[in-house]
Amino acid sequence: MVDAADLGADVVPGALAAVVDDVHDPLARGPRPGGQAGRGVEGGLAARNRLETTDDTLDRVASACGFGTTGTLIRAFRRKLDTTPTEYRARFRHSG
Repeated sequence: MVDAADLGADVVPGALAAVVDDVHDPLARGPRPGGQAGRGVEGGLAARNRLETTDDTLDRVASACGFGTTGTLIRAFRRKLDTTPTEYRARFRHSG
């Protein structure tokens, strides 16, 4: 874990987030208090796992992983992984 002291005295709120990752990205950040799973790492990993290992529809994946809508799931994948859930599934789907 990075300590703010290791980065120097010029660190301001928000700057550390820019260094480690875009904290506003649903597939990158941890869950917010009271937030849905899709808004955190767990939801992103769960969605990726479901796309790799099931034939669930995107609606089902989005709902089961806390993204709410297929649109939210698609935007999260485009923002973080520069791909869509369908393209991700085609590339990483486990056969058998």
